[in-house]
Amino acid sequence: MEATWVTPLMDETVGKFIALGVTTTPGVTGLDNSTMGSPDTEGPPTWMLNIHIILLFASSFLIITSNLVVLLVFHFNQSLHDVTGIFVQSLAVADLGVGIGCVVSIHAWFKDQEELPYPQRFCTFTGFVLSAVIIVSILCLLLLSIDRYIAVTRPFQYDSILTRRRGYICVFLVWTFSYAVFLPTIFLDNSYWYNTDTFECSFRYEGQVMFSSLLIGLVVIPAFSTSGYCYYHVLRTCWRHQRQIRKVSTYFQGEESNEATTIHKDGNLAKVFLVVVSGYYITWLPFLIVKVLKGYMDITIPPSIYFFSQWLGEFNSFINCIVYSIGHASFRECFKKMISAGRREVAKKLWQKDQRKKDQRRRRRQSTDRMVKTESVV
Repeated sequence: MEATWVTPLMDETVGKFIALGVTTTPGVTGLDNSTMGSPDTEGPPTWMLNIHIILLFASSFLIITSNLVVLLVFHFNQSLHDVTGIFVQSLAVADLGVGIGCVVSIHAWFKDQEELPYPQRFCTFTGFVLSAVIIVSILCLLLLSIDRYIAVTRPFQYDSILTRRRGYICVFLVWTFSYAVFLPTIFLDNSYWYNTDTFECSFRYEGQVMFSSLLIGLVVIPAFSTSGYCYYHVLRTCWRHQRQIRKVSTYFQGEESNEATTIHKDGNLAKVFLVVVSGYYITWLPFLIVKVLKGYMDITIPPSIYFFSQWLGEFNSFINCIVYSIGHASFRECFKKMISAGRREVAKKLWQKDQRKKDQRRRRRQSTDRMVKTESVV
C-alpha cells in the first residue's frame, strides 16, 4: 500500500493553502522516501504557513535588494576599491546567492501539481549551490577577520602583505574550495532532498553524519576560532594604541593626529566587521543546533522551529547591508552620493521629458496657427 502524506501548497486563484495528497513512490515523484520529509511529521497550521510564506517573500526581496545595493556602491566608488572591498563584494555575491535560493523556495509554494515541485537533478543542483555559498560566506568572513587583523596590528606592512592581486587570488581559492568540498556530495545517494519543513532543496546534513562532522570540524570551527583570535587581538591593539595616544597627545598632538586618525578609522572598521562576523554565527547557531540534535541524537524537531532556524540564518544575508550603512562611514557616504546622483539623473530625465512635451505642444500650436492663416488668406 502506498504511503501518502500531505504537502501544503498555496492556491494561486484564491490565495489559500490547500492540501494535496503526494505519493512517496518513485514512480510518481521520481524520488524515493528518503529524499522527502517525514510522513509522520504533522504540518503546521494554516496561519503558521501564511507567516512562512510572508517571511520567504520578505527575506528574498530584502536579501536580493540589499546585496545588489552593496555591489553597486562598491563597484561605482573608487575609494572602496581596496582589498577589504574585494572581500566584501565576494561576501555580497554569496549572500545574493542565498537570496536567489529563497526565490526558488517561493516558487515551490506556487507549484500546483501532485508531485514534487522540482526534478531530482534540479533539486540536487540548487541544494549544491546553496550549500557552497554558505561555506563561501564563512570563509569570506574569515578573510575579513584576517584583513582587519593585519591592518590594525601591522599597519605599515598592510599594503605589501595584502595586495589587490592577492585579494583576488584569495577570493578565487575560497569559491573553488567551497564548491570542491560539496562536489562529491552530488554523487552520494539521497544527499539532497526537497525539505518540506523549510520548503527548499537542501543538503541532508543529518543523513550524512560523517561528512557533516568533517565539515564542522575542518571548516566551521577553525574559521570561527581564527576569527575570534583575530578580533581579540584587534580590539586589544586598538585599546593599547588609544591609551598610548592619550598619554602623549599633550606633547605631540600635531604629530600624532594622523596616526590617531588612521588607528581610529581601522579600529572602527574592525568593529563593523566584528559585528558582521558575530551576527553571522549567532543567526546560524540555532540551525546548527537543530541539525546536531536531529542528526546525532535523532530528536524530532517541530517543522516551525526547523523553518525559523534556517530562515534566521538566511536572513543574516540582509543584515550585513544594515551594518555597513550604520557603521561603515565610507560606505554610507558613497551610498548617499549614489542616491543623490540617481536623484539628479531622474530629475534631469523628467525635465527633458517635460521639455519635449512643451516643444511638441508649441509645434502643434504653430502648425495650427499657420493653417488658420492659410485659410483666412484663401
